[in-house]
Amino acid sequence: MTDQADAHGLETARRLRVLAFVAVGVLVATYLLLVLTPIGQSWDDAALVGRLRERGADRAEVGRFLKSIDTVTLALMVVVVVVVGLVRRRARLALLAGGAFFAAVASAELLKAVLPRPSYGTELAILASKDYDTYPSGHATIATGFVLALVMVNNNRWRPLVALLGLLWSSAVATGVVAAGWHRPSDAIGGIALATAWLSLSAAFLSRERGLAAEPGRLARALPALAATLATLVVVTAVVLALTSSQARQPADVAWWAFPIGQITIDLTAIAAVGTYAWLLKDLRFGDPQPRTPAPQATPSSSATQPDAV
Repeated sequence: MTDQADAHGLETARRLRVLAFVAVGVLVATYLLLVLTPIGQSWDDAALVGRLRERGADRAEVGRFLKSIDTVTLALMVVVVVVVGLVRRRARLALLAGGAFFAAVASAELLKAVLPRPSYGTELAILASKDYDTYPSGHATIATGFVLALVMVNNNRWRPLVALLGLLWSSAVATGVVAAGWHRPSDAIGGIALATAWLSLSAAFLSRERGLAAEPGRLARALPALAATLATLVVVTAVVLALTSSQARQPADVAWWAFPIGQITIDLTAIAAVGTYAWLLKDLRFGDPQPRTPAPQATPSSSATQPDAV
């Protein structure tokens, strides 16, 4: 690797570590503010109840979509990530991406089991019939982690397209866990942040070791504009749907805007996480440096030496 390529890999690794630090901050702050405080719990509960009061058929339809993501699907996702890396003859990249994805999902299940949700006596009655102590969301972690892992193992020219297409799916899953009445918005936000932290750390490690500068694809230059456009569409769509939907089903003590604000927050978090991750990797490739071939000794008949292999 050249000194310039080494420097680029080190700088990208530093930026990825910053992204991981921010993601951990979001994970912790969301738990502290929306789970451990009465005000945060009230808004979080209101957003969930705002969906539970909608027609059961609507929630069931979203639920069927989410139920397609099970243990078998998760195993296939890990296999896909590893196979893409191996096909590109990047075994270390494949193992690190697949391992970070699996670690994100496993840590989500661990956190759900150990993180407490204190009761402040503000819980709405409709939530008493089901266990909703589910921070962070496993489905949101799986969806985001899979997309980020695919971005990581793909060629840098394909990463922006993979990120944009994957973002549509991961956002649908992350917002869907609230729309199906399975999770509060905080759970989905926490899942997105957790997956981003793991995959950013994995990419940072490999970037520091084998990061090489690469020419970004054409779509990479449009990535910020496309992300901003998508964010605008998310906000406009949520507002329109909220203003045109019936508010008659909402209980008197629940603000009608809690659910759409929750959906907007989840979508914007997903766009920021996946978009930033793809942007940082847009001009980086994870090379497998070839060992240098020692130059042959000079002979009396020829003083020129063979150049080192690159």
